[in-house]
Amino acid sequence: MAQNTSAVRLSPKQRKLVQYLSKGMTITAAALKAGYTEKSPGQAGYQALKTVRLKIPDIMNKQGLSDQLLIKNYLKPALGASTTRYVTIGRKGHETVEEYEDVAWDARLRALDMAFKLKGSYAPTNIQHTGDIIHEITVLERAKAAGSLEKIRALQSDSETPLIAEVVEPTEE
Repeated sequence: MAQNTSAVRLSPKQRKLVQYLSKGMTITAAALKAGYTEKSPGQAGYQALKTVRLKIPDIMNKQGLSDQLLIKNYLKPALGASTTRYVTIGRKGHETVEEYEDVAWDARLRALDMAFKLKGSYAPTNIQHTGDIIHEITVLERAKAAGSLEKIRALQSDSETPLIAEVVEPTEE
């Protein structure tokens, strides 16, 4: 089945957006400079970037960078990476240098990290938090802590040795 090549290509605006982002601009600034709406450039840029991210696997495949090729030519060799270490042995004036192969953990871990990122194995990192979410988490944690204190008090009432000396209730600000 033939693939729709227009779906794989980035639009001129999307290309410009990616170029400006790669230069370190914020999404809002890059979207404005790329020609997205001035009404809400941050949102327009964010939506365009989501679309670009969805096209990346197809673009990579179109360029001959299939999953199988990346694994065979890059990931497997990187996962087996080694480095040569040199150790000086002996006293001053009578040193010898020995060479040995060691695991290149840095290269191997970067290869694994890249593979996991390409496969989408990591949780999203660009989640925007609002005060409401943080407040909700704080309320839940306080409720959980209160439940724990009740259990400790129940244990304390059965014990001859106090488990907690004083409970300080948090104040609302």
